[in-house]
Amino acid sequence: MSKDARLFEAAEGYLELGLGKPAFDSLEQLSAEAKQEERFLYHSLVAESLRLLERYDEALPHLLAAKEERPTAIPTYVGLGWCYKRTGRLTKAIEALEEAEQVARSHDVPSHLALILYNLACYHSLEGDKEKMLGRLREAISIDDAYRRGIADETDFDPFRNDPVFVQLVSEIV
Repeated sequence: MSKDARLFEAAEGYLELGLGKPAFDSLEQLSAEAKQEERFLYHSLVAESLRLLERYDEALPHLLAAKEERPTAIPTYVGLGWCYKRTGRLTKAIEALEEAEQVARSHDVPSHLALILYNLACYHSLEGDKEKMLGRLREAISIDDAYRRGIADETDFDPFRNDPVFVQLVSEIV
């Protein structure tokens, strides 16, 4: 196994353990050739490392590069949404997830679609769009019932926590 292959493997292992700094440090040691030959993998892993380190602005260019390399990689769009939200760009977060929704629907990936819709519901709640929030939330739960368990603890839904329609929806599905 080459040194670069070992570094990629080490970074993936650190990320599985939630260790952003050692993963990032491993990726920094890669040769220029490895970074170029494995562009998607490199950018995806760097972005995830930076996300774990809460360096969201720095992760965004890597996520955009990964998206360019592999436009059907749904986790890249979810990462974009995550980072945009945490850098105060909620509109961009929604746009990224709406693009992910199109990819998921066109490739018939219901497990990814449910995650995307749930996150869109959260983001629409934060932007104050009750109708979109409720529609996305209903659809996410209809695809994967497990998402209803997180509603009670999800602070993104706080803007509508006492709204009668939201309360009714949650009582119907919880």
